[in-house]
Amino acid sequence: MECVGINNKSSLRSNNAIIPIIYYVYKKDMKEIDTTKKDFVILRKYLYIVLLNGIFGGQTDAILTDSRNTINEKLKEDIFPLSELFKVFSLKNKTIRKEEELMELLEEIKYNTDRSRLILNIIYKNNSILEFQEDHMFPKSKMIKRYSRKIVDNIANLQPLGSFTNNSKNNKKFKEWLEEPNRSEEYREINLIPKMDDYNEDNFEEFIKKRRNLIFEAVKEFFN
Repeated sequence: MECVGINNKSSLRSNNAIIPIIYYVYKKDMKEIDTTKKDFVILRKYLYIVLLNGIFGGQTDAILTDSRNTINEKLKEDIFPLSELFKVFSLKNKTIRKEEELMELLEEIKYNTDRSRLILNIIYKNNSILEFQEDHMFPKSKMIKRYSRKIVDNIANLQPLGSFTNNSKNNKKFKEWLEEPNRSEEYREINLIPKMDDYNEDNFEEFIKKRRNLIFEAVKEFFN
């Protein structure tokens, strides 16, 4: 699962989520999944969407049965039947969040959870290092004194960093971190840093709102 950015059990909310992939690979008699093919992109999208939306929470026997039937019906096609499976899920009252519901999901995703890692992988298009740590852009130790844990730990205040970089950043103010020479315009673009007049701590809530909107657009594009 490392090829899709999932390298531990805690990131896999439900083992049942991968059963349709395993079944598809088996029925297609695939020795391995070619990560350069369109099928891989669709399989990754399927896995992230079902995990983020909790499709396989609760009773899943009927969903798995219908998934197998759908895969069998579409075996002659060259790609994994993503849209058809999502229609099956909707018939079982398992919906894929969109628009307002997706924004509500992002408002709830917090630090160091399976969903936060999935969202960070989407934002960084699986290009971040595999063993990353989740860093609070605006340091938690400072912001928790002024704001609620919910907003401080929200996905909009998180970025993936290697352990060395994270330790060296420590409790540095985000404004100071952002002004370091190696924080290029490319860094801001990759990390979805919103354009603001000032990144001081008084503008933290504005930063969170604007960056969450940028994350929303990135995730919405991934879902489409």
